[in-house]
Amino acid sequence: MATDRLPRKKRKQRDNTLLYIILGGVGGVVLLAALIFGIVMIAMNWGGGNEQAKANPQPKFEPRVVPPPPPDNPPPKDIGGKKRDSTNLRLRAERTARLNEMRQIATFYQDYRSINGDRPPPTVDAFVKYIARDAPEIKKAIEEDYYKIVPNVRSGIVAYEFDPDTRGMHGMVDSGGSVREMTTQELLDALKQQTP
Repeated sequence: MATDRLPRKKRKQRDNTLLYIILGGVGGVVLLAALIFGIVMIAMNWGGGNEQAKANPQPKFEPRVVPPPPPDNPPPKDIGGKKRDSTNLRLRAERTARLNEMRQIATFYQDYRSINGDRPPPTVDAFVKYIARDAPEIKKAIEEDYYKIVPNVRSGIVAYEFDPDTRGMHGMVDSGGSVREMTTQELLDALKQQTP
């Protein structure tokens, strides 16, 4: 029939030309900006734009050397820090002998006071001179700083071991002849509290 032969309406084809022009323009601008940025960066690094960097050169990287931390509680001048072993049997037997020597020191200290009108030894040298004949081993230990004598004490600690053992304990003896062990901190506190 006649209606079959009627021409169909032609579809309009979309014209994407404008879209391509816009995208091409934006891409060209981005490409041009990247190119200019790259040229500027190269010029600053290689060209004459490095005057500020030349005037203020960056320091070279050197590894940082960290000093060792100070000991937690450095030993004070009158207390030693060398640790003596107290773990083996022979040294434990020696430990008993050392505490006995401290009892002898207390006895000599009391004798000195009774002979000198209840006055304690005024100096360590006076005490060492007093015991030199009767206790040469103790005299030597005092001179070698194994024992420290506290002069001019009427009541309180009269002698102690300079260095602690591995447990951090010092043997000490008081004016009454009582021998016991104390930590370094306890010994320091006791020495600060006593008055001559």
